[in-house]
Amino acid sequence: ASGSERTVFFAEAWNEIVGQLRHSDLVSNREQGCLLFRDWRQEGTGGRFARAVYLPVLCTAGRVASAIDLFAALCEELWGSGPAGAAGVGARGLFPERRRQDLERRLSAAFARDRHLAEAVLESWELTFWMVGAALGPRHMPALLRLAGEADELPGSGRRLEAFVPSQLQGVVRAAVDLANTLLAYQPPPPPSAASAPPSEPAPSPGAPGSSSAPSKAKPARAAAPPPAKPVQQPPSGAVGKVVDKVRALL
Repeated sequence: ASGSERTVFFAEAWNEIVGQLRHSDLVSNREQGCLLFRDWRQEGTGGRFARAVYLPVLCTAGRVASAIDLFAALCEELWGSGPAGAAGVGARGLFPERRRQDLERRLSAAFARDRHLAEAVLESWELTFWMVGAALGPRHMPALLRLAGEADELPGSGRRLEAFVPSQLQGVVRAAVDLANTLLAYQPPPPPSAASAPPSEPAPSPGAPGSSSAPSKAKPARAAAPPPAKPVQQPPSGAVGKVVDKVRALL
C-alpha cells in the first residue's frame, strides 16, 4: 500500500534520484513532475489526504477514465441492458439482489487487482476536494465535509453502482478540469498600498511667490483614504500549480 513505510522510504530515495537527473539536465521540469512521488499533506493545507505518499503521474495518468469505463460497463449489467441483465428487469431500480452483489464484488476485485487504478481514483477525489475547498473558502467547508463523509461511506455500503449515473461522471470530470484550469490561470490583483497614493501638494508658505497676504478661505480637509482592503487569502501558488497539474493528468 502507498501508505506503508516501505513505500515512503522508496519514494524518498526515488525522488532523490529524479532530483539528481533534473540537476544533471537529463530530464525536463515537466518530466520531473511526472516522475515524482507526492506528499500532499505538506502541499495542500486543509485537505483530507489518506496517504503518506502518492504515486507519480507516470503510474496513474488516465486511470480515472479507465475506472469510469469499468463503472459504466457494470452499471449497464446492473440495470438490465448488459449481458448479465438480458433475462432480468431492465427498469432502473428493479434488479435481482444477487446480481447487484455479484457486480459489486467484481468492482471491488477490479480495484484490488489494479492498485494504480484504485490510487488514481482516491487521489483525484482528494485533490478535487482540496481544489474546490480552496476555491469556495471556509464558509462552504461544512457542506463539503458532509459530502465527503457520504462519499467515504460508499465503499463499505456495497451500493456504489446505485450511487452514481455513469453518463454524468464525465461531466463531473470535465467540470473539475475546467476549475483546475481556471485556478491556474487566475492572478489575484495586488492589494493597494500607501505607496500608490498620489502625493499631496505642500501649502505655500507666507511671502512665497504665488502666495497672498490676504486671508483666504481654508480649503476643506481632504477625507482620509480608507484603509487598504485585506486581501482574500489564496492558496499558495506553488501548491495550486502542483495540484492542478496532477488533477489534469489524472482526469
